Amino acid sequence: MVKKKDLLILLAVVVTIAIAASPALAATPYYVKNGGNDDADGLSDANAWATIYKVNQQTFAAGDEIRFKSGDMWRTSREVQRDAQLYTRSGDITGDVTYTSYGTGPKPLFLGSMERNNTTDWAASGTNIWTTLIETTPINYSSVVGNIIFNNGEFCGHREDSIANLSAEREFYYDRDANTLYLYSSDNPATNYSDIECAIDLDMVNLNDVSYVKVNNLDLRYGARHGVHITGATNNPSHHITVSDCDISYIGGGDQLYPLRLGNGIQIWNSANNIVVERNKVWEIYDAALTNQSGSDFAYNQYNIYFQYNVAWNSAYLYEYLTENSSTTVDNIYVQNNTFVNAGDGWSYPEDIRGYALRFWNAVGTVGSNFQIRNNIIYQNNDNTFLGPENRCFILPTDIPELDLNNNSWYFYNWNVPTAGLIDYLGTVYTVSGFSDYQAATGWDSNSIVASIAPDDANDPDFVDIASNNYRLQASSPCIDIGWDVGLTQDFDLNPIVPAGFPDIGAFEYQSAASSQASNPSPADSATNVAIDANLGWTAGVGAVSHDVYFGTNETAVANADNNSPEFKGNQTEITYDPTLDSITTYYWAIDEIDVNDVVTDGVVWSFTTVQPPEPIGLWDMNEASWNGTAGEVNDISTAGLDNSGYAYNPNSIGPLPNTTNDPERGQVGSFPGGDGTNGAGLVYIPSNSSQDISYDLTMAAWINIGTAGNNHILSKGSNTAYKLHMSNGQIKLTLWDASSGLAISYADPNTLANPVPVGDWHHVAAVADFDTSAPNGYGYVYFYLDGSLSSTVDLAQFKIQTNTWILTIGAATDLGHGAFDGLLSEVRLYNAALTAAQIAEIYGVIDTNAPAAPTNLAATAGDGQVSLNWDDNSETDLAGYNVYRSQTSGVYDLNTPVNGTSLVDVNSYVDTPVTNDVNYFYVVTAVDISNNESVQSNEAPATPTDMTPPAPDPMTWETVPSAVDTTSISMTATLATDANDVLYYFKNVTITDGTHDSGWQTGRTYTDTGLSEATEYTYRVQARDESPSQNTTALSDPNSATTIDVTPPTPDPMTWATVPYATGATSISMTATSAIDNSGGTVEYYFTCTAGGGNNSNWQLSTTYED
Repeated sequence: MVKKKDLLILLAVVVTIAIAASPALAATPYYVKNGGNDDADGLSDANAWATIYKVNQQTFAAGDEIRFKSGDMWRTSREVQRDAQLYTRSGDITGDVTYTSYGTGPKPLFLGSMERNNTTDWAASGTNIWTTLIETTPINYSSVVGNIIFNNGEFCGHREDSIANLSAEREFYYDRDANTLYLYSSDNPATNYSDIECAIDLDMVNLNDVSYVKVNNLDLRYGARHGVHITGATNNPSHHITVSDCDISYIGGGDQLYPLRLGNGIQIWNSANNIVVERNKVWEIYDAALTNQSGSDFAYNQYNIYFQYNVAWNSAYLYEYLTENSSTTVDNIYVQNNTFVNAGDGWSYPEDIRGYALRFWNAVGTVGSNFQIRNNIIYQNNDNTFLGPENRCFILPTDIPELDLNNNSWYFYNWNVPTAGLIDYLGTVYTVSGFSDYQAATGWDSNSIVASIAPDDANDPDFVDIASNNYRLQASSPCIDIGWDVGLTQDFDLNPIVPAGFPDIGAFEYQSAASSQASNPSPADSATNVAIDANLGWTAGVGAVSHDVYFGTNETAVANADNNSPEFKGNQTEITYDPTLDSITTYYWAIDEIDVNDVVTDGVVWSFTTVQPPEPIGLWDMNEASWNGTAGEVNDISTAGLDNSGYAYNPNSIGPLPNTTNDPERGQVGSFPGGDGTNGAGLVYIPSNSSQDISYDLTMAAWINIGTAGNNHILSKGSNTAYKLHMSNGQIKLTLWDASSGLAISYADPNTLANPVPVGDWHHVAAVADFDTSAPNGYGYVYFYLDGSLSSTVDLAQFKIQTNTWILTIGAATDLGHGAFDGLLSEVRLYNAALTAAQIAEIYGVIDTNAPAAPTNLAATAGDGQVSLNWDDNSETDLAGYNVYRSQTSGVYDLNTPVNGTSLVDVNSYVDTPVTNDVNYFYVVTAVDISNNESVQSNEAPATPTDMTPPAPDPMTWETVPSAVDTTSISMTATLATDANDVLYYFKNVTITDGTHDSGWQTGRTYTDTGLSEATEYTYRVQARDESPSQNTTALSDPNSATTIDVTPPTPDPMTWATVPYATGATSISMTATSAIDNSGGTVEYYFTCTAGGGNNSNWQLSTTYED
């Protein structure tokens, strides 16, 4: 849990560094979330904006906060390109403009990449070469893919400089002119990989010439330029900026000046001052995780810059410094209490064979004062097979007189080159064994420690688990308490510096738990059937002097609670807590232990579920409209049961039967005629079943309105052999037959003997037999209740109730000779359990307050314009049906408007239609019983319906079949395709199979294929797809062919003779042309013309010979 004391310490940090703090203003919060509306005002979660693009268009006032919803994601996509790119606005000295998160869950995720996870995203372009188009519209910019991240970081791509160089899996080339990505893959990439993210050349968060800005608690990934870019001009520096608690990963790889690449995690560029970069995690960066640099074009100024309590790993450089103008001035740069791990490992290699934790370039500016590198863990245990001998922890090529390093922990080993140097100082390389020579030469790191490969080396920083990137310190770490006091009071985790003034080296302060955690929870963790009067108890942690108690019904809220949260129940010294509990509810609780120094040891979140009130084995509510033969109701001598379980009965067919009547006070009730029960008494006969065999604990209850005082039987089992609840002149009685002796033992309520239940009014009576051999009397007790309150307690006098297979009767004794009930009955109940006083009060207070159990295992299956829901059936005996609720916000439902309207769903499935495709929906289901009690919500099931229908027509057809335009081009037009979404068309040149003459997906229906060969036949097919996320694609059209226009005559040209004309007779001349060849490869025709003498011309003919 986050503690209030932590927040107070954070304020102390801000005062100490005195840079990013501004006087507090009443902030105007703006909210941004998935599913929001950019046309809304953004002033609440309900009216949240949807896109970062909307945020970038706004102006904000000092003190405003822009809050992105935790757990939501924004990304670069075809539809909203660069919607993961944030441009900040300035506050002023009166208040910062803050960009942060709200709600619970993972940090808001910004993805600067385009996703290519569908097989239709990729087209084959040669053996194992696949292409995809990186769209540049609707925003016109030159996109560059700088990296490809596969399977959430399992693999990254390796960039090559030409298509010809692609020869191994995941190698890629990006054609900037055609905005086309070429990838080497043994199969369609979307088949080989579950997730493919193409990182686009962009800065994720831009702080350009701004001031008084805070960026907090964001997750930035997959941008091919910089994660956070802070830049300022000489006359307009960026200043008073804080970047904190962000996760930044897989950044960089885009072009600086092709083929030179770039990409930093957090970069401060050119003029900037009063910048705090703290508590960030930065990893898998192409160049530097953290850097402040300036260019050569102007003299810039940088001062009061703090990199502190950050954790960085697997990047080319973990901290980098560069100035390129000799007139640039730099003052007060503090790189302190950071943990730097394994520079040179990570995705950017083998782009470079070097890695440097601290990379200084030939800095030509002037450092006026205080360039401090202190209290850092600089750890390199590299096993990257590409790293060479130039791998270092620290390189300084140019002397910086004001630079000072001290109180650092150095650890270095290069597995490829064990003799590689630790530090390169002004060209001299120092190994781990030569660390003392380095200290003597520089005067630096006099209070620092150094270590190498030996696992038992006393100076190994001893991380908790380097394999899982847990760089916290173990108790054996030599880094504990040996740092320089830089005035800070909290570490990366917001834990206090203990003891004050003696910080640990690195980003994490070792927490020797001041006390152990609380343990042995009572009720036990995950316990069920816990009584609603239970108290909480635990074993105090060793060293704890008090306990913070957190309690509630929401696990996340309890886990994240602080001392201002409603879940916080107070600090106490006792190790018990008495909560107020409801039935059938799951509770979560935690105990934080506090020691004498007010150091908090966070407790585990435990849970338990309270007992469900027993379900009656019989509940006869008398709600039938009448007992007249209608199915499900009681009629005389029929088998149609009262509540499907009984029927009216008159053994002698004499006298009236019981019926129902509408009572003004209790609604529909049973009306019983009374009598002596032998010659006409009406009763309700319930056939025997095994659930009625009750040997021990028993409860019988009913609402009664006595018509005539006397012996009024309410509920009876068997003929003098089991149990019955009855009234005797207004006194409540319970008679039980003893299993051993077979004798009846009658228990009577002494209070209603003295004060009988009156005639003519409604009252609730109940009798409870609670068998308990540990009770002082050795048997247990009978409790009588009147109108929900305990009337009296009577000793039980037997061990067990006799059982039988006789019928159960309502309104008379089973043996029919002891007086039928005269009056009105309602809500007759039988339980095989001893109800508590609270449970008796509950069934007295309302007709039925036991909500049914919630449906379980709800599953949602998205379709096209619909969502199908299924859940496990509810086994409640009094179930009426189910309500289905839908929302576009997880966990937020309007329980007044079920999707099914006013009619309950009577099966355990439901199809919600129509719904809007490509919208994220969330569903829960509740159960409703016949008393209209509604259960708590089921588990939540998300679904996003998706358009799965391709455009029409399918297969695609031609409006205008392909036809030649000229010697090198053919044009064609597809039929207009219709779809709920926009439509793209793809024209495929079947003749040229390498895809170079395909259209690619385009919005226009007409395609002209150019660059073709003259007089050549080409065949084409066309298909269409919609622009839904599913990209539903039609089948290809029938093929149609066209031949480019032929304007080249056959050869030879001019034509020549194979045989010149010669006379074959007095009136005939024969001749033969040379056999001509045409570039089309087609048939050649010949035409012979007589130019003199009055001969005859031939017609166009196939033969080369003509005789005139």
